[in-house]
Amino acid sequence: MHFPMTIGYPQREQTLPGEGPAVSKEFWGWSAVAFFAGAASYAPSDHTVVHMSMVAALGGLVAAFAYLQAVSPRKVTWIPGLILVTGLTVVRVLEPLDISSSWEGWNLTGVIVIAVAICTLLAVGPGHNRRERVTATRIALVAGALLVGGLLVETVEVPTIDVLALHGAAADALTSGESPYSSAVVVPDSSRYAEPGDVIVGYTYPPLTMVAYSLGYWLGGDARWTSVLAVVVTLLALDLPGAPSRDRGRRMPALLLLALPVWPIVIYLGWTEPLTLMLMVLALGTWTRWPIGSAILMGLALASKQYGFVLAPLVLLFARREGWIRPITIAGSAAVTLIPSFILDPSGFVKANLINLTRLPIRPDGSSIQGLLVNLGLASDLPLILTAGLPILVSVLMVSRVLSLASLSMASAMILTILFLLGSQAFFNYWFLVAGLLLLFLKHVNLEASPSELTKAPYHMEPRRAES
Repeated sequence: MHFPMTIGYPQREQTLPGEGPAVSKEFWGWSAVAFFAGAASYAPSDHTVVHMSMVAALGGLVAAFAYLQAVSPRKVTWIPGLILVTGLTVVRVLEPLDISSSWEGWNLTGVIVIAVAICTLLAVGPGHNRRERVTATRIALVAGALLVGGLLVETVEVPTIDVLALHGAAADALTSGESPYSSAVVVPDSSRYAEPGDVIVGYTYPPLTMVAYSLGYWLGGDARWTSVLAVVVTLLALDLPGAPSRDRGRRMPALLLLALPVWPIVIYLGWTEPLTLMLMVLALGTWTRWPIGSAILMGLALASKQYGFVLAPLVLLFARREGWIRPITIAGSAAVTLIPSFILDPSGFVKANLINLTRLPIRPDGSSIQGLLVNLGLASDLPLILTAGLPILVSVLMVSRVLSLASLSMASAMILTILFLLGSQAFFNYWFLVAGLLLLFLKHVNLEASPSELTKAPYHMEPRRAES
């Protein structure tokens, strides 16, 4: 006897004979979203909250694992999302943006809160003409992100951080025909734990990220414009595809991203996770309708950050279920972005992208287990075979549980969380990406529960429970 897939929110969980009531899959899904949103909501300068962020990430990891083990896919309702949007907005008010001056921080905080309020009222408020309200919501999302991002880039004093300096130096090196992975790029190390005179030699991000942020530098005068546009595209991609005007639940992912307290700081400091998140959202958003294009986008997403390698086994084995064309395209797309730079400057490429990252010092101000152990005065230099090997192992083992785009998003967030918690450094930009993957999960779990989408998606059902 098979239990049929339930469309919509059930009155009670179905169970097998002899089992007790199962915890709702929706409960675990929303719990994971809430925990990871909390991890991406802390003030970087507050060590106590940094440790709370690590605890929140651990809670999200447990909830994500429980979700992947639960039975019967569920369409998540929108009420918990509205509560979470409200809670994140309150956090934003209580902890205004920490930028060059408190006055500018409060001004931008006010703009964000107003934008979130307007978008929320348009998206879930009562009234007729829902289609027009949805269009207005999307316009408000784009306007809010562009306004906040533009103000951060153009009106606020540029922060003295090595990440932003690296983007500019790499763009200048490309303009002069030199390798950005060589001594043509030398910037001061802005870490609070760096010694005076310490410098970073060579661009420390993959080639795709280098080109994307160089375009922002060349065309907009500031590399951070790439992050601003990436956030705008992500908001639209989370909201647009297959979202009927009467379904408030499908408005939640974009609203939650706009309400997430940390995204303005990620843009302000020049971190590159918005690019990776945008590529992931676009790849999964086009997975069922544009197989080759989505595979190209997924390959670009994996190649945009060095830690993408831990997701490669899960993504490639998931894609292999439809044949070899999609995984080969994913691998080829990633390789095309990496090989030219390696050929032009092999030693510089390997040193800047791989060797330097394996030698990163443990940061006590990061939300990783190693950082916590250092703060407690305990030895914490974990071996690379554990910090990188365990996430890869989990990536392989999770394949059997990942049978939908929603669970692929959830599993990806879970694997990256393991990597970040075990690593030597984990900061708010990491949790921004993980929280974004959970919002991508919210989008796809609703699409996969819609009868109109079931005939379009190759992986729309979780395993059915059967009684022999």
